[in-house]
Amino acid sequence: MALYATSTIPGAARGSPPARLSTAETRARSAATSPGGALASTAEDMARFMIAHLQDGRYEEARILQESTVQEMHSLQVSKHPETSGWTYGFIDAEVNDERIIWHPGVIGTFRSALVLLPERDVGLFVSFSGAGVDWDEVMRAFVDRYYPLPQAPAAPQPALD
Repeated sequence: MALYATSTIPGAARGSPPARLSTAETRARSAATSPGGALASTAEDMARFMIAHLQDGRYEEARILQESTVQEMHSLQVSKHPETSGWTYGFIDAEVNDERIIWHPGVIGTFRSALVLLPERDVGLFVSFSGAGVDWDEVMRAFVDRYYPLPQAPAAPQPALD
């Protein structure tokens, strides 16, 4: 995984960009202008990162985060109202089909990614693609509807026929 920040981009500290930027450098530079910066990773490394989050900071035999840090990161920190989504440290806290979801989307140009965790289910989803027009709520709802649907309400009893 590589984390891009303004101070790590060659030439950025002096305020004079290099004469020519590669596509990756251009994306990193444009992403670093916003407060959150950007993350460049492979799907395999994102899977490892999700596993570590779902295993309280451990991946295989390595501890990459303290358990208390993961618990704090997954705890709701702020919400405008109890019935709306809120924020943990680094994730949006939401609910779909009575399932708690913590997730974080990212966009650089038309390249889009989202990391989605269902901590109580020990499940993670990482989606990454190029293109516009995605509705992350629809993606998460489709995933949760498929694997964790709400129980069907019992059918109303039919009146007895004489």
